[in-house]
Formats: sequence, structure tokens, C-alpha cells
Amino acid sequence: MPKPIFELTITCLLGLALVSCSPETTEAPAETTDSAEAAVMATADTYIEAWFEHFPEMATFYRIEGKSHDRLTDNTPEGRAAWQAVEDQLLADLASVDPDLLEGSDAWLPYGILLESLEASRDSRVCETHGWNIDQVWGWQIWLGELATAQPASTDEETAWALARWQRIPAYIDNEIDNLRDGLGAGYSAPQRNVSLVVEQIDSLLGMNSSESPLYAPAVTAEDDAFSEALAQLIEDDIYPAMQRYRDFLVDEYHDRARTEIAVAALPNGAACYVAQLRTYTTLPYEPEEMFEAGKEAVALREEQITVVGERVFETGDLAEIRTRMNDDESNRFESREEVLEYTTAAVNRAREATPLWFGKVPEADVVIKPVPEYQEQSSTSRYVPASDDGALPGTYFINLFQPEEQTRGSVESLSFHEAYPGHHLQIALAQERSAAHPVTRYIGNSGFIEGWARYTETLANEMGLYSSDRNTLEMLSGLPTGMVVDPGIHAMGWSRDEAIEYTLSKQTHWTPEAAATYVDRIVVWPGQMTTYGAGELEFIRLRRQAEATLGDDFDIREFHDQALGNGSVTLIMLRSQINDWLNRYEPGD
Repeated sequence: MPKPIFELTITCLLGLALVSCSPETTEAPAETTDSAEAAVMATADTYIEAWFEHFPEMATFYRIEGKSHDRLTDNTPEGRAAWQAVEDQLLADLASVDPDLLEGSDAWLPYGILLESLEASRDSRVCETHGWNIDQVWGWQIWLGELATAQPASTDEETAWALARWQRIPAYIDNEIDNLRDGLGAGYSAPQRNVSLVVEQIDSLLGMNSSESPLYAPAVTAEDDAFSEALAQLIEDDIYPAMQRYRDFLVDEYHDRARTEIAVAALPNGAACYVAQLRTYTTLPYEPEEMFEAGKEAVALREEQITVVGERVFETGDLAEIRTRMNDDESNRFESREEVLEYTTAAVNRAREATPLWFGKVPEADVVIKPVPEYQEQSSTSRYVPASDDGALPGTYFINLFQPEEQTRGSVESLSFHEAYPGHHLQIALAQERSAAHPVTRYIGNSGFIEGWARYTETLANEMGLYSSDRNTLEMLSGLPTGMVVDPGIHAMGWSRDEAIEYTLSKQTHWTPEAAATYVDRIVVWPGQMTTYGAGELEFIRLRRQAEATLGDDFDIREFHDQALGNGSVTLIMLRSQINDWLNRYEPGD
């Protein structure tokens, strides 16, 4: 693949925030508030342009106006080095700014988000993720299908973009093989179990006719016979053979050399990698052992809440008895995929109608519900994909309908509120629709805020009266924050896969062994990410309690939510600052 233009000329082309191309130097004038703000905004402008240039798929997912959609990320070593050089230069630019001069200015927000994103990315380089990037949750075999759904193909220019991008897919896949082969040589590998899961997914894809493939989605949009034929032939003649090469590489060359240990600690510099990933995902300064202990405390607190509601539902506060009664209730399960989908749709509609009573601002973008593609069902999970900026694509809640007879009504409802209203869709769409805000604050987020908010809204939904019954509320509470325990348990405390599954089933007692295995396998390939749900939820709860105590009778839940969501997916440290600032400014009668 050709190198991005900024690889060669980034310092000359992308704005004032980078060092000058001239060898001459002059003494810098004393920094003022205006100059500091201008420097930060220029750096943010440079970053977002470079980000969309290096990760062109993101411009497609968001439908960014003025961008072409004909390339893929440069996943070669040269492309990776070019992006790291951009990050290093931007970090140097931010280091020259006195953050005290930004207090109260418009630049405070992009500065904090950008600094955290750049530092976390730099510190995570120790992981060398490209050398063991085999991922059944969001690997290329998954996200390319999602990209195909977002790919514009309504005009001649857009269909030309689609064909140009699809022509690059074989080289991208071959580059992934090269990266994995280099990773093996340097002592990096993915766990064998996860390798097998990805092989199964690729086998499913290769078993489809080209017109059935997720990659054929642009042809459905285009309604152009010539384009559809060309796309199908490209999939059949070029992309499928590349997939086959990747699949054969995993089976014949990689699997038996892959690691049997599941912890990232088994890799070179693995312990440092895990600390970096915890920071990247949570934006909080947790050490692994601190996260593990905090997780155990959070699980115990939630179990206490279960016993309280259990008294109301089953007339017993005995935790084991409550769990047995919940698991034995066959009426709590579904008979078909269609029933799960109908139940989910009713929950989302109910939440959509109630949202304005609890939020001063609601998004214009809608959310639709679609099943997870069948080839992903057994190894992937439900998820939310944001709406496009141009309004052409709504937010999408992809629901996993696998084994409907094993899914429970309460968990389906709580997941619906987590993914749609008042969870991911409401929060992410509001962030996107802040059209006057700097793009860095609209598109760059973090899992601690995003997943923490969504977990907070599962219990908020109970306050909103959204659950169909106390039984379903009890089941929501049973979704314990076990990620705060299992994630560091695996990656820092030496837990085996079986130990992690056993602990998960002992706490998430409404889960099947298959669901627990999928959960653990996800934690294995995304070190640190599963901690963000519980850790972020605790932060939102703490800040709400602080606001309630400070404001007393003046506390307004709509105002608190608008304050919490008003600046997009800020770091959790920044969230603390903005809530504290709001409370300090508040005067009775405001």
C-alpha cells in the first residue's frame, strides 16, 4: 500500500502545532493565555486531520464531510512508525504549553483529551499489539464487515471509492500475516484458543457466496449492476484468497507456536503492557492489585443489593437461594430469536419515551436494532455502532440472538438500556452532535467514561421505572462488576482460563458456561478493557452522590446528567474536575 502523505511531509503540511521545516530558530516570546490557547487548538486541528488520514476507516464510520473513503489504515511497519512520529511531535508541542494558562478557556477540553490519548498511546507501545493482533471480537474479519455497512456507494464517485478500498483489502490481510510472523520471531503471540476462534469465523466467511458476504453490503446500497458484479468478483477472486492465506497461516504455521498462557504478562514486557492498558482504558491511575481489590469490594456491595431486592421478589435474603430461584425460573427465558428481538424493541422504545424526563438534552439521531451476523454469534457479543455525522446512518444496536432459550428477560432489558437509551446511544450521539465543539472532543473517547456511563444507566433505568418487573431489576443487579476482578485476575494474578470461567459462573449465576467462556475469551484479547465498566460506573455514582450532598433540595437529576455528558467522553479525571467546577459555581436558585 502507498504511504500516507503525512509520513513524508507531516511537519510541513499539517499546521502551526508542529515544528517548522526551516532550520532557523528564534527565541520564543513569553507565553500568554491567548498564545497557549492558540497553540493547543492548532495542535488539536493537526491531530484530528492526521488521525483521519492515518485511520481513514473512522472517517467512513462517522461519514465525515469532505473525506474520501478509498483507503485502509497503513498496517505496515513504516505506516506504524509514521503515526508514532506524529504522536511524538504532538506530545512535544503540548509539553511546551503551560496548562495553568488554559483554565477556563475553550482549549482546556481538547488539551486534556488529547494529552491523555497521546500519552496512553505512547505508553501502550510496549505491548507491541500489532505482533499478536488476533481478535475474535474486533479483528479485521469483524470490523471490515461493519465498514462495509458504512461504506458510501450511492454515486459513481462513491462506488469508485468502494472498489479502490476493497482492492486494498488483500494487501492489508497479507500485512497482518507479516506482522504476526514478525511477532512470533520476537516472542509475541496470541493465545491458542483465540486463534481457533478467529479461524472458525474466517471459515464461516469463506463458506458464503460472495453476494452473501458482509463485504458485499455496498452493492446493496448502490443498486448498480455493473458495480455489484465488479464487487462480487473482487471478493471472490482477490479477497477470499487473501482470507484463505491468512486462515492457512494461522492453522499451518501459527497455532502450534501460539502461547498456551492467556495472560498478557506471558509476553515480553507484559506486566508493563497491562499497567499501560489499564490506564488507556480507564483513564485512572489504577495498579492491577488495586483494581483487583476494588473489584472484589464492588462485587460484594452489589451482592448486598441483590439480597435486599431478593427479599421482595422471593421472600428470602439468602444469596444462594435467590440465585437458585432465578436460575430455575423457566418463564424467565425465551423460546425464539423473534421473541428476544421483540422484547428488546419494546424495552428500547420504552426507554426512548422516558428519556426526556431525566435528561435536559436528548440526541436527534435515532437508534435501530439489528441482529449480530450469524457467523459472529458464537464468539462475539452485542455492541453499539454510532450514527454517522450526516444522518444517513442511525446508531445501531447489534443484539446477539444466539441460543435465545438461554437468554433471560432481565439481562436482555438491562443490555438494551446499556446499549441504547439511556446508555451508549444517548451519550455517544450527544457527544457527536456538539457541532460547535472541537472534533477531538466529539470523536476521541475512552472506555472508562463510555462503558462506565452505560453501566451507570443500567441502574438508572430502574429509577426511571423501565424494568418490567422487580424480577428483572434483580437480574440487572446480578450483572456484577466481575470484570474488575477477572481482568486483573487473568493478566496480573495468574488465573487460568478455567479459573476465570469458574469465578465468573460463581458470580454471574444467570450465565451459561458458553456465555462465561465468551466473556473470558474477550478479556484475554482486550487486556484492561473489561475493568472499565465497573470502575467507570463507580465514578459516576460517586460524583452523583457528591452533587446530591452538595445541592440538597436543589439537586436536579436532569441538570446533573447534562453536566456529566456536556463535554463528550472526557477522561474520568476531567469529569471529576468539571463536576466539581459546576458545584463550586452553583448558587441557590440557579
